[in-house]
Amino acid sequence: MEKNFAAIALGLNLSILVLVTISGIGASNECRRSRLQLCCFLVYILLSSAHFNLPNLVLPTVLVLVMTWFSSYFSKLHPYRLDILMLGMKFKDRTPIYGSSSKKYRAHFSRMRDIYDPVIYTNVLYLIFGLYSFFLFKQWDLAVLQIFTFVGSSLYHLSKEANYFNLDQTFAGSLGCIFLLSLYDAYYVDLDYFLVGGFVALPLGIFLFDYCGMPADVTYEPLCCVRQGRLVYDQIHSIWHIVSSLAPLGCSYFYSRHFPHEHLVLGRGYLDESTLCFPKVTVYAFLISLGINIIGNATRVFPPK
Repeated sequence: MEKNFAAIALGLNLSILVLVTISGIGASNECRRSRLQLCCFLVYILLSSAHFNLPNLVLPTVLVLVMTWFSSYFSKLHPYRLDILMLGMKFKDRTPIYGSSSKKYRAHFSRMRDIYDPVIYTNVLYLIFGLYSFFLFKQWDLAVLQIFTFVGSSLYHLSKEANYFNLDQTFAGSLGCIFLLSLYDAYYVDLDYFLVGGFVALPLGIFLFDYCGMPADVTYEPLCCVRQGRLVYDQIHSIWHIVSSLAPLGCSYFYSRHFPHEHLVLGRGYLDESTLCFPKVTVYAFLISLGINIIGNATRVFPPK
């Protein structure tokens, strides 16, 4: 009986999301918004089909609704692409040739990265480790953020860093907040995790992110904008994907080992303990990251130029 109720509730939940998503797509003619809404909804189906406990569906449901209602914000174009559209400029792209020892480039006029690009396929680790967090370590709510990070980062890099920066940064920043919290907790209960995370993983991640720099050099010519991809970004940022995807996996291991009780999600519990909805750490991490993103956009620090 309980399983039947959960299945019915899940069906109603999905039906509502379908209507909202279709309405969002119908209200906009921008195909980039449609792709964003579709991908978010597909991720939601993946998550919900893996777990039929209705309270645990509240978080991904809310995230999908937020992504749908504010899709124009999360899929916002980079400023230089807006300049191209507003001024009617031509766009040229020069992409590094992988495997070449010399600084050779090929003319490439596609506005999307190829699927074999290392900046693209290394994003799969967020998805794989998210599944590990869910099935192996039972950290459902952290897995939600990991899988949404996979979607956001994939869309961002597929667009050659022209769209979806806000989506990528918000979820990646959420994972970063949780990792910092795990270091704080580990200081008191697991010194080995604290030393490895604080003095190896964190400095390495910061170094790689800073060293890779911007994804491309953008120059303006008469009636034309030229984007020249940077090989060092593609190589180093791909390594950064590997390192940064391991961090939330480490968090899953840490909290499953030291805070195994179900009511202590990531060591803190829920905002509503009676219904077990909205885990505190996940919600606060998302809101902090989103707040930083909004302030960065308002001050024109984001997206980086």
